[in-house]
Amino acid sequence: MQGETKALLDFQGQTALALLAALTLPSPCRTIVVGGYDAAAVAAEAERHGLGFVENLDWEQGQTTSLQCGLRAASADVSTDTLVLHPVDLPLVTQEDYDAVSAAYDVSPSDEVGRRVAATSIGMRRGHPIFFSAAVARELLDLEASGSARSVFGRHQDLIAHAIVSNEWVRRDLDHPEDYAAALAAFSARSN
Repeated sequence: MQGETKALLDFQGQTALALLAALTLPSPCRTIVVGGYDAAAVAAEAERHGLGFVENLDWEQGQTTSLQCGLRAASADVSTDTLVLHPVDLPLVTQEDYDAVSAAYDVSPSDEVGRRVAATSIGMRRGHPIFFSAAVARELLDLEASGSARSVFGRHQDLIAHAIVSNEWVRRDLDHPEDYAAALAAFSARSN
């Protein structure tokens, strides 16, 4: 949705970021919100929910720069090998989805360099959140700005533990106004 601040999209008085802030991550994970477009407003919303914030000054170069900005901030502050990727334009992921992928990660295989990955999955197609190890994070940090996180996770397809879920919103993001309208309807149906 061009020109919209996805983190601040309204869901019956709550922002998309507030919906994600309400989810419980495995300990000791800490949420770091990455903002670029409208960074001051996103930072204020992150602070309001007790979340860390880092500004991506290169946000116009694409999503990979935001991911890398967040990973750099996390690597300076995280005492765990587990990192979680969850784009803010997937605000209808549930606690059950998080619990499923966390459980899958706990039993996921590790290769010789410590790569581990677990993701929500519908029909064996990855969704979010994605849990991954520091070894995978290093590969993500090595991507060019034009690169894709999908390519890194795709290289390790045999390592991915799929947490099978039924929530279509683990894969359905808010790129267009009609996506947001559908998300609002789904959120309203869940709330009633």
